Amino acid sequence: MSQQKKSPTIARAQLDLANLQAIDASLDLGDGLSVDALEELIEDTQDAIAQFNVAAATIVTNRKLIREKEMEIADLSQRLRLAVGARYGKKSSEYQLANRASKRGRNSKDKPSEETSHVVAPTLS
Repeated sequence: MSQQKKSPTIARAQLDLANLQAIDASLDLGDGLSVDALEELIEDTQDAIAQFNVAAATIVTNRKLIREKEMEIADLSQRLRLAVGARYGKKSSEYQLANRASKRGRNSKDKPSEETSHVVAPTLS
C-alpha cells in the first residue's frame, strides 16, 4: 500500500490550538481569528487528507489489478498462439498469422528492422 499523506502543518496547528484553548476555550479575536475557526479548518484539512489517502490506496489497488490483468492477457494470448501451432502445425499459414504481431513487436525492440539493416551508406567521392 502507498504511504499515507501526513501533515506537519496540522500537527503544529493542533499544538497551537491546544495552547490557545488553554488561554480561553472560546477565544475569538474578531475578523475570523478564533479557536473555533482554527479547529474547523484543521478538521476540514484532516478530512481532505483522509479522502486523499483513500484515493491513493484505490489507485495502488487498481494499478495492481491492471498489472494482474495484463499478465493474464499476455498468458492467454501466448497460449492461444501455441494452441494454433498445435492444431494447424508450426509451418502453417495460420500459425504464421497468429504469431506475426508478436514477432513484429519483439523485433522492433531487439534489432533493427530488415528495411534499415540493408541500407548502404553513400560514399563521398
